[in-house]
Amino acid sequence: KVSRRSPIRTQPAAPERPTPAAPERPTPAEKKPVIRQPERKAGELTAWDAWLIAAALKPDAPATDDAPVTETGRGIYTQVKTAIRTVENRQHALKTALVDYANNADLMKLIKAQIGKEQPPKPEQPRKTIWTGTDLYNTEFSDPEWIVPGIIPVGFTLIAGKSKIGKSWLALQLAQAICFGGKLFDQAVPKGTVFYFALEDNPRRMRKRMFSFQNWEPSDRITISHELPVSKEDPDGFGYLDSIIRTNKPTVVIIDTISRYFPSMDQNTSHDINKMIVPIQRLAMDHQAGIIGIHHMNKKKEKDLENDDWFDQIRGSTALVGVADAVLGMMRQRGKTGAILKGTGRDFEDELDLALEFKTPGCFWHCDGNRADVEMNKQDIDILEAFAQIGNANGKMIAEYLHVDAGHVSRRLTALATGHDAKIEEKTDPSIKGKPYGLRIK
Repeated sequence: KVSRRSPIRTQPAAPERPTPAAPERPTPAEKKPVIRQPERKAGELTAWDAWLIAAALKPDAPATDDAPVTETGRGIYTQVKTAIRTVENRQHALKTALVDYANNADLMKLIKAQIGKEQPPKPEQPRKTIWTGTDLYNTEFSDPEWIVPGIIPVGFTLIAGKSKIGKSWLALQLAQAICFGGKLFDQAVPKGTVFYFALEDNPRRMRKRMFSFQNWEPSDRITISHELPVSKEDPDGFGYLDSIIRTNKPTVVIIDTISRYFPSMDQNTSHDINKMIVPIQRLAMDHQAGIIGIHHMNKKKEKDLENDDWFDQIRGSTALVGVADAVLGMMRQRGKTGAILKGTGRDFEDELDLALEFKTPGCFWHCDGNRADVEMNKQDIDILEAFAQIGNANGKMIAEYLHVDAGHVSRRLTALATGHDAKIEEKTDPSIKGKPYGLRIK
């Protein structure tokens, strides 16, 4: 029986083809280093351009086209690469290469910053915020920076005082010293620039104070603003202050006053203080600038000027004092030209306790010196004048004449009768009980 199925046909075996060998991969040593340049906008100059230019201008730099260069960098690189064979040609190469770019301030700045560097600039390192005890021990820190040595440091300074006692005169006096490189309380002040928020004054009054009273010279080193541009995007004005410091880079920003600059801030709550004042303090420290806030003291009752708890007189929450790097308190009795300026801060070696005198004409504060020394001198003068009036006397008689404490007078009499410059001496007078003194006869 024959099957109807077709016979199975077998296909002939295909000839074996040789398998192509895989291409040999170059070893890591044979790879050329890929140098990536930073992203940049069209026409923008980068530090990478400046580094490549600087490398070409170095006499010992390798002349190579392997590294990718931008159009600006390649143009200068090509011009100088044939002229860097010897040291003598370096200056000629520099002049030839930059002749067409001399008016480009940005490029020149980048070149100057990169000359001498052997690699592109590294990204800026973040500020260190966590330290171990060993880190602190092994790190050498620079001395604190001061706007006015020993009085106003870099950072946020609060100047507090009651209304109409001369805080703004002091702030304007400080601004004048900074703008012209003068002195404040016999302390030399480096020349700088000032941005002044005179939010309680108008242009007419500021002009009169500056040029009629304090004898300013016209200067572009001070910029004065009488209004705070507040917007929905920047309701607290911090963004505006941040832009001023970043753009203008002033030495000092004076805010007169804190309550006018932050009208929505509740001064009695630490929450609002931390929300609005802490960023200002950090902004000042980050940019090594001084931000001075003028503030008020309480009006509830007249307090003794010698009260050690003068912090209690500053209006608002104690958080405001805690945030500030330095706090200055001005205290003055109504009707008197003298005032007391107390101060303390994080970098103060000793607390300030200065005796001030308001001088006219000129409308400026003069520092008589440490208050304790000044008062001691005034008391000694009063005692000597009493002797001149009543003649020989004991301590009790002088105290009654001056209406002061007898114990204090007795101690001052001993001091005045001691030393080579003694002003009084013991006298023999049977009509006076105790130990009589009188003016020393030279």
